[in-house]
Amino acid sequence: MFTGNLFANYSNRRFLALSILSGILLSLSWPERGFPFIIFFAFIPLLIIEESILRNKKEVSSIRFLLFSWLTFIIWNGLTTYWIVFSTLPGVLLAVFFNSLFMTMPLFITHLVRRKTQIQISLLPFIALWISFEYLHMNWELSWSWLNLGNAFARYPQWIQWYEYTGALGGTLWILIMNLLFFSIIKIISGHHFKKRFKNFVITATISFFIIPSAISFVKYYTYQEEYDPVEILMIQPNFDPYDRARTKKEIAERIDLMINLADKHLTPETEFIIFPEGVLPESVNKNQLEKHVSINRINNFISDYDSLYLVSGVMAYELYGPNPDASPTARKIKGSSNYYDVFNAALMVDKNADYQFYSKSRLVPGVERMPYYRLFRPLKDLITKFGGIPGSMATWENQKPFHTKDSTKVFVLVCYESIYGEYINKFILQNSELIIIITNDGWWRDTPGYRQHNQYARLRAVETRRSVARAANTGISSFINQRGDIVEASSWDELTFLRNSLNKNQKATFYVVHGDFLGRFASFIVILMILYVIVQYFLSKRKNYLS
Repeated sequence: MFTGNLFANYSNRRFLALSILSGILLSLSWPERGFPFIIFFAFIPLLIIEESILRNKKEVSSIRFLLFSWLTFIIWNGLTTYWIVFSTLPGVLLAVFFNSLFMTMPLFITHLVRRKTQIQISLLPFIALWISFEYLHMNWELSWSWLNLGNAFARYPQWIQWYEYTGALGGTLWILIMNLLFFSIIKIISGHHFKKRFKNFVITATISFFIIPSAISFVKYYTYQEEYDPVEILMIQPNFDPYDRARTKKEIAERIDLMINLADKHLTPETEFIIFPEGVLPESVNKNQLEKHVSINRINNFISDYDSLYLVSGVMAYELYGPNPDASPTARKIKGSSNYYDVFNAALMVDKNADYQFYSKSRLVPGVERMPYYRLFRPLKDLITKFGGIPGSMATWENQKPFHTKDSTKVFVLVCYESIYGEYINKFILQNSELIIIITNDGWWRDTPGYRQHNQYARLRAVETRRSVARAANTGISSFINQRGDIVEASSWDELTFLRNSLNKNQKATFYVVHGDFLGRFASFIVILMILYVIVQYFLSKRKNYLS
C-alpha cells in the first residue's frame, strides 16, 4: 500500500473499500463499547480518496468524492445511531441521510477549494470547516450533535480533563490535527517528496500532539480535589415501559405510589432531593391547575411530611390560552373547541409548601418534539406525526432559571437530549447552579447502545463545568457522576431500583463555562476569511487570464 502509487489509483472499487473502511473505523471508535483512539486515524482512508482525486482531477470529478465521503458518514451514522429505529423508522432514515450529508460538506468544500484555487492549499482548512460545522450544528433547528467528534472520549475522562477550558470542541480539534499528522506520515512513507526539515517536524508534532494533551489531562485528573460540600440525593428508577401508558386513574395512582413508596423506604434524614425521571408521571398536567391531578396530589401528600425535602420529576405539562391562536407560535387548537394550548416537556420541583418550580426542555429533538423552523413550515405540522412525534411542535418557556431551595442551593435540571449540549448549560451554571440533574427516558430505544452513549455523554458535562451530575433514567442507566467525570455509582438497564448517594456542590466557574465554544466562533471566523481569500483568488485569476 505504501508505495509511490498510493494516490495514483483512482478506481471506484478502491475508493469504495476506503470509504467503507473509514466509516467502520469511525464506528469502532465510538462509545459505549468502542475505543476512541481509533478515531485519530479514522479519516485517513477518506483523505487518501481526496488526495487521489485531487491529483487526478482532470480524469475524476469532484462529485465522486462527494458520493464516497457521503457513504463513509452514512456507515458511521447508521452503525452508531441505528437504535433510533425503535422510536421512529422514518426518523432514523432522515437522520442518517441528512446528518451524513451535513458531515460531508466540510471535506467536500475543502476539496473544492483545493481543486479550484491555483495556489496550493493544504488540508488545514478542513479543521476550521469541520469545527465550524459542529458549532453551527449545535445552534440551529436541525441540530443533531450526537456524533460531534469530541464526544468520542466520553468513556475516558482521564484523557480530556482540559475540556474544562475548551469544551468538547477541543476534543474535535485534537482528533482532526492527529488525523492530518498521521496522514502526513503516510504521505512521507509512500514516497511523497518533502524536505527533511518538514518530515522531522511532522514526526515531532505527531508525538507532541498526542503526549502533551494526554499528560496535561492525567495530571489534572489525579490532582483535582473537590471541595467538601455534600448534598444527598435519592433517585428512583421505576422501569416503566414508555410504550405502555397508564390509562385509568387507578393505573395512574399505582404508578405514582410505586415510586413514592420506594422513595419513602430509602429516605434518610440527610436526603435533600428525590428525583423521578423524565416521562414517569402518568398524566399530563395543567401548569396552572396542578391540584386537579392525581399524581401531583399524591406527591404533595407525601412530601408534606418532610421539612427540607425537594422532589424533582419529569412532567408533561400544558398551558391553556383560550381562543387566542397568537398567544404562542406553537399553540395548537383543542379539538371540538375554540381554545388553544401549548405542550411542554418539563421538569417540576415541589417542596413541603407546594411551592412549584418549572423548567421546560428547550433543546427539543428535531422531528419528534419539534418541527424545525416551525413558523415557516407550520402548514405541514400534521406530517410530523409520521416521524413518531406529536402534531406541531412542543413549546418552551422564556427566561428560565435554575431550581433553588430555601437554603439557596441551586440546581440546573436538564431534560434528556439537552445533556449533549455543552455551551447551552453554561448560562445556567453562570446563574450559580451548583449541581446538574439530568432526567431522561431512554427506554424508547430499548436495550441498544443509545442509552449507554447518552449516559457516557453526561460525563463530559461534568468535566466541562466541574459540576457533579445526578442522572435519573426511567429504565436505566441512572448514575452519579463526580466533578472529574467518574461514574461513582450506576444502575443496570431494565431494573426497578433506586440510587442514593452524596455529591459535592461547586460554585466556581470554569474557563469553558465563562467563554463557551470559543473554538467554534474562532473557526467560523477563519472560514469567513477563507471564503474571502478564495473569492479574491478567483477574481485575480480571472483578471490574469483576461490580461494574458
